[in-house]
Amino acid sequence: MLTHRSRRNQPATAEIAEEFGAWTDELWRACKDRYSFHGVRDSAALNQVFPRGKPDFTRLKITTGDEVVGLAVLKDATNPGHENFGDMRVGTIADCLARPEHADEVILASTAVLKQRGVDLIISNQSHPAWGSALRRAGFLAGPSTFRFATSARLTDLLVSRDRVGFTGRCCRRVS
Repeated sequence: MLTHRSRRNQPATAEIAEEFGAWTDELWRACKDRYSFHGVRDSAALNQVFPRGKPDFTRLKITTGDEVVGLAVLKDATNPGHENFGDMRVGTIADCLARPEHADEVILASTAVLKQRGVDLIISNQSHPAWGSALRRAGFLAGPSTFRFATSARLTDLLVSRDRVGFTGRCCRRVS
């Protein structure tokens, strides 16, 4: 278990979760109406995408005090000779969920876990402004992304008006 302080000065603790359970469903209910556009992140959906026993993913339960504030799914991989990363050990924050005001805690706790594992580089692709800001505050740099999210003009206007700021669509990387 790792503890890290966010800029709110509240300690965030990352605990490895074998699977997503009732705590995930409670978090999903607290978060789902806070975002204009996202996939379902309840325990059934997450356990299907990131099943128990799948060794390449680490599921994290992020808490401050007794409150579950978020979740993250991490990947820690070495792909020798990779065309972009060479022989580096790359950590990825592959998925995460929290209310926007708790994005910092989730990013900081996830980064601490990956750094403790000795990764050389951490990447994450997040399009929501709160998550992009949390990544930048945690020291991530914007970089090119191969992930594309394309919407019609009408859907873009709806998403921007609902979240009150534009989507970044950037890939952020951090040298650990």
